[in-house]
Amino acid sequence: MKISKQNNKKILTICIVFLVAIFALCLFYFFFRNDPKEQVVSNDSTVKYEPATNVEKKETQENKDKIIASQKDKNDPNNSAGDNKAKKAVEPIISNSSDRLVTAYVAGVFEDGGKCEAIFTNGSVEKTKQSVGFQNVSYTQCAPLNLEPGFLTTGTWTLQVKYTSNTSSGISDKQEIRI
Repeated sequence: MKISKQNNKKILTICIVFLVAIFALCLFYFFFRNDPKEQVVSNDSTVKYEPATNVEKKETQENKDKIIASQKDKNDPNNSAGDNKAKKAVEPIISNSSDRLVTAYVAGVFEDGGKCEAIFTNGSVEKTKQSVGFQNVSYTQCAPLNLEPGFLTTGTWTLQVKYTSNTSSGISDKQEIRI
């Protein structure tokens, strides 16, 4: 009988050691599996803080040139593929108006070369000033429309800014200017 009790103790000891080892492995797994030091970062999402190399600068410029060339093809009046497309409707926004200066921009359009036209109306009298649109951050800015002294006579004038380009057109809401 003594022999079997010793065998039972050995088996019980081995089982306890085995269970403790499994428990220790489980604890290790749960506590250390999300260690940020061990996470693998893809090379595609790394950020380089060094200046661009000449090769990278060249590739970037070539890509810009391709984009500009494709936009010119779309805007080319001799390109029949562009004839079937309607212009995008936009609404210029007057950001400043006085008897000396008008500034406006066009949200939703990011292009150079459009035409901005300030239209002043007083009764049957209509006067206009024109400038060019240019890219500014994320919209098209109209170059400031400077009004020489005496351009508008005394009275109440209605102002609207009209924007036209190869791809878009629109007119602003009316705004009154008192001179």
